[in-house]
Amino acid sequence: MTSRIDFHKRSARMLFVAFALSAATLAFNAVSALADAPSPISASTSGTVVVNKDGSRTVTLQGSWAWTTHKSDCSNDGRAVGYAVDWNDPQQAGNTVTTFAGSVGITAGAAAGNAYNPADNLVHATSGTDSTSTGSWRSGCGSFSSSAGYNTGDWGPIVHTYSPANTSPITLCVLMYDVHLHSNGGAPNNTNEITAGGNGHNGDNSAEGNGGGPDSDGDAGPPGPGPGPGPAGPPSGNGSVGNACTLVTLTTPPAPPTTPTTPTTPTTPTTPTPPSTPKTPTTPSSPNTPNSPNTPDTPSTPGTPSTPNDPTAPIPPSTNASMSIVKLERIGASGSYVRGPLAATVGETVDYKIVVTNKGNVALKIALSDSRCDAGTLAPKAAQTIPAGSSETYTCTHELLKGDIGTFANVATATGTTPGGTRVGPVASRVLVKVADSGVLGAHKVVVKKTVKHKAAPKKVKVVKHVKAVKHVVHVKAVTKVAKAARPVIKSAAFTG
Repeated sequence: MTSRIDFHKRSARMLFVAFALSAATLAFNAVSALADAPSPISASTSGTVVVNKDGSRTVTLQGSWAWTTHKSDCSNDGRAVGYAVDWNDPQQAGNTVTTFAGSVGITAGAAAGNAYNPADNLVHATSGTDSTSTGSWRSGCGSFSSSAGYNTGDWGPIVHTYSPANTSPITLCVLMYDVHLHSNGGAPNNTNEITAGGNGHNGDNSAEGNGGGPDSDGDAGPPGPGPGPGPAGPPSGNGSVGNACTLVTLTTPPAPPTTPTTPTTPTTPTTPTPPSTPKTPTTPSSPNTPNSPNTPDTPSTPGTPSTPNDPTAPIPPSTNASMSIVKLERIGASGSYVRGPLAATVGETVDYKIVVTNKGNVALKIALSDSRCDAGTLAPKAAQTIPAGSSETYTCTHELLKGDIGTFANVATATGTTPGGTRVGPVASRVLVKVADSGVLGAHKVVVKKTVKHKAAPKKVKVVKHVKAVKHVVHVKAVTKVAKAARPVIKSAAFTG
């Protein structure tokens, strides 16, 4: 009997140990899955820096991403890829991204707006529509390579302006996010999925000890395709619990050249004075014939003065092609344009103004695109040639719809081409509108009326009923005062619109 009891005890202990090991395995897998996210490809990250007249610097950034550890097409797994940027801007702090190692100085977007940039705590869509509404936010999952076994794609462009107070080198990093969707190509599960930093942000990103791509220790990836050793492939990451945020430094271009000084006109050489005519000799009184006076030497003709060298002749300046873009907005067709963000309701129209400035010393042919403006409203439509130092103003509108509820972001992108065919840009500018449901579409006004009752007419009025047969109504005039209808009086009015 005792041995049977011991056998059962040993069996129970073995089952408990097996259960504990299974639970630990599940917990490890959960952490590993949480750290699996796409990563930016540092070598493909590029940007332009434009120095504005007030000394501020506008950065336009874009690049590519790879999800090397997700060995299936994420478009079929209820996933999407988003991104955010740690701008490292001392004058505009970002939203803290807490990693597995706690807060380690990685931030995203802008915690509060300033004169140059609006507040930004959004996981931006790598394609499609940016919105804080989980019902309308859309992004993609790039394209899947069956030979490589993972998805890749592009992100950006995105724009940020550093104030003149920041004169430090521009060093930033890009974070990629794994966004979980309700269904393939559908909406995010909740607002946390598209929140870049702060409380309740999406923790499944490339800063969380990512196993989905390059991390801070720069592990090399697998060899590239093709025979022979070939170039190394994209970095693979080591999947360790770290804090990956690959830094990118952008170079600020030199200030545009100053206008060369007008050269001084060389002094005209002085014309030499011709020699004086020699005096005629006097006739001597002696009868002897005097010797003839010597004929004076004929003065030599002065030579043509040589043309002096002009040391102040200007050297033609080198070609400097650069441009900037600023997008402004207002609600309706009147009032001043501002950088925003603005607040509006469904049914209202947002009026946009886009100013493209040629900051270089050569003319640029500008192509402007603004996909979120309503069709046919962008003007001018055709490509415009902007002379050096000049600007071109574009306008367009968008009527806010139910699908725009939340934060409606609109980005205008401009690309320039020099007369020699060199491409400049692209540069982009974004504005935001906080869109609320109007609550008044189809509303109606309700008016409550109350009829004031008059005192009952004297009984003798009843006699009037017998006058119906009388053709001459003249005799009934005295009765008309009593027959007035009761006048409605508005007691109160309630409006829902």
